[in-house]
Order: sequence, then structure tokens, then C-alpha cells
Amino acid sequence: MFWKMAFTLGANTIIKENLLVKETIRLLDKEFVILPWANTEFEDEIKQQGDSVSVQTFPRIQHTDGTKADDAIPESTFAIKKEVLVIDTLKVVNVPVGDLEQIQSNLNLIQKVAEQIRYDMKDKMDKFIADTAIAGAATSNKLNNTAALMDKNTAYALIEEMAVRMDEENVPDGERGLFLRPKMISLLRQHPMWDGFREGNQVRRNGKVGEIAGFEVMKTNNTPDNIMLAMDKDSVNFAAQWIGFDVRKPSNALKSNILSSFAMGAKVFGENSKRIVTSKVKFS
Repeated sequence: MFWKMAFTLGANTIIKENLLVKETIRLLDKEFVILPWANTEFEDEIKQQGDSVSVQTFPRIQHTDGTKADDAIPESTFAIKKEVLVIDTLKVVNVPVGDLEQIQSNLNLIQKVAEQIRYDMKDKMDKFIADTAIAGAATSNKLNNTAALMDKNTAYALIEEMAVRMDEENVPDGERGLFLRPKMISLLRQHPMWDGFREGNQVRRNGKVGEIAGFEVMKTNNTPDNIMLAMDKDSVNFAAQWIGFDVRKPSNALKSNILSSFAMGAKVFGENSKRIVTSKVKFS
């Protein structure tokens, strides 16, 4: 996604060939866990229109019971809504570096700075999308508001409950993601259903659950400690722009400042709220 984003370097930049920028964006897409499940198709429109884009959304159409075939069919309520996706959240960072020449000549140091900037960008965006999804889920899809006990014996049943809710909302199979904190995945690995099976031993050995109850399971630290989040592809709309990337050398100090700034916005449109399910849990 980020290779489409514009970035700027000030005239006083000393780092040659934009090495730091290239190192930052080179592996960024591989870092994301939650963002690949968001819909980013409006990003180009936002670049053209400014900081927002209007999108039409359509209501769910349903048949109702009729009486006789030749009776007049009453009109259904049908109203096209206009949703607006706005980039309104700004993130900035200013990294002071004492010896810019070292960064210019030492690729390892460039990589270290780039890794930290890249990781934080990934972290901020993944968390932003997760928070938007959790807030945007339909009320009926927010399960266990009083918090259900999650332990090694109940973990799978709680996930099945989320899968059933998605089935009831006619969310298609095949592209359902389940985002769990490390402790939740640990409890799932300890579930007795894995006992005595080769697949279970493999899950416990490599730590990867893979797929379960129709979900692709992903480990993340960017959801709340007590919320399991499930959603299908593109249920959250997201867009981001890298506003600027600059290296500046103050006139009164032997140091340089690496500055980065990006803005983002996310929203759950209309019926998409029914394609997201959350479950609040507690631990013993």
C-alpha cells in the first residue's frame, strides 16, 4: 500500500538517494497484520480530492411475504446513503541523530532507524483499524458484553460463537480473519481438542494455529487485551497519506533531526457493521 503514498524531502536533506525513505517503505507492507484486511481502494481518490472522499452505500434488499401473484407489490424502503471517509488523524515523529554522516555512510545504522520508524507506522495503523472495527461493529455483533471467561477449555467455544454470529449475518466463508492477543492464542493452543493428534502437536510445536472455525487466525498486540476481533475482508475502509519525510540540521547544534509525518482515516460503512464480530473476555 505504501508504495503508492507520496513523500517529500526538504531541500536541506543530506542523506543521499533517499536511502532512509527507501529503507522505511521497502518492507513496510510485510509488517502489517490487520491492515491487509481493510479496504484501501479509496486512497487514490483521497489524494486527488484532498482529505476526504464521499462514497455511496446501498441498503440490504429483502423480499417480504406476498399474498396473491396478481396483487400490487408494495414498495420497499430504499435509500442510498452517502458516507464520508476522512483522513483526520495525524501522527508525527522527530528522531534526533548526533552524527548524520554515520547514517549517510553506514547502511546498518540506516536500517536500524528505518526499522523503528517502519515498525511504529505499522503499529499505529494496525491499531487504528482495529479500534475502528471494534467501535463500528453492529450492537448485535458485540458478544459477551459482561465478559465471558476464557481459559484453555472455553477458548474454542467462544470462537465458534463468533463464527455462528457471522453465519447468521450471511458473511461469506473464505475471507474471515480472527485477530487474537498472544495470551488468547496460547489458551487456544492448550485446548484439549489438540491432544493426541499430529496436527495438534504441530500447532503446539510451531505456535501457529492457522485456520479454525472458518477463520484465519492472526496474532497481534494491537487489539485490546480483552477483545477478540473477527471481520471479513474490506469491512473497514482505510486510507493513509505520508505527509512528509525530512532531515533537518539545526543551526545551533551538532545533530540532525529525522522527521516523519503521516495522516490516516478509517470508517465502517453502513451494512459493513454486520461483517464485524467482537467478543469480550476475561481471564481467571
